[in-house]
Amino acid sequence: MGLVRGLAVSLRMRFIELRHNIADTQYDTKIFAEVPDHSDTLQEDLNRLQLWSDIWQLRFNAEKCKVMHIGKNEDPNEYTMRSKGECITLESVSTEKDLGVNIDSDLKFSQHVSIQVNKANRLLALLRRGFTVLDRESLPTLYKSIIRPHLEYGNVVWHPRFKGDEEQLENVQRRATKLIPELKHLEYKDRLEKLDMPSLYFRRARGDMIECYKFLQGIYNIKDSLWFLNARPTHARSREITSENENEEVRTDVEGSEDQCALTLNVKAESEKDKENGTANGSSERLTGD
Repeated sequence: MGLVRGLAVSLRMRFIELRHNIADTQYDTKIFAEVPDHSDTLQEDLNRLQLWSDIWQLRFNAEKCKVMHIGKNEDPNEYTMRSKGECITLESVSTEKDLGVNIDSDLKFSQHVSIQVNKANRLLALLRRGFTVLDRESLPTLYKSIIRPHLEYGNVVWHPRFKGDEEQLENVQRRATKLIPELKHLEYKDRLEKLDMPSLYFRRARGDMIECYKFLQGIYNIKDSLWFLNARPTHARSREITSENENEEVRTDVEGSEDQCALTLNVKAESEKDKENGTANGSSERLTGD
């Protein structure tokens, strides 16, 4: 998939006849299509967008426009835009920051995790130097308001796929909970209980289940054709979750405060063999983190 991003425009562009999808946000305009099958029409849509911008005197800055190829299919074509009467070839990048999230061409988001962890560690060091006394009341408040938002912003999009990325995120909270002298000798799980704080893994799982519930219940106004578009199972234990699947029942229970909640995932047993093996089917599991 090829994606071109550029200068933001505030007006809707629905009246432009484009052959591909366009996304207009507060800060950027993006146009995307499958490549290399639609490379020619993608360039035509770029030309139409630029013609519209010239008419309305809201010109794109071609030097800031980028091209990103997402996926394994390579596109040998180059895309161009006009700037100050000259035809400029758009720069092709493998990573681009969009709305606070560093998106890479492989959609692994490992680089984004590293950037956010480094930023959180710097803030944690600043917190340690700036306060001489940190107790059970002050540390959670400072951590939740200053550091944790950097580790969770947009995590529904970049939820870590690799164990190493999960550990990087969790290690920040591990170090933060050790700043309290009377708790530093305890295990990480015990420190969380004393501070009445959940693990970051638990909060991500909770957020994912809430988003899944909103999709299944139709709270989000999206087209059914966009659900799990071209998604394929990545391993043998993957299973499809849809609102029409009669073999599985997904239920989310949220109890307690915003920070502490109980989540249960009930799945109907598909065979007697699963029951005999004592799998999670038909049982209720509490999601906790290390």
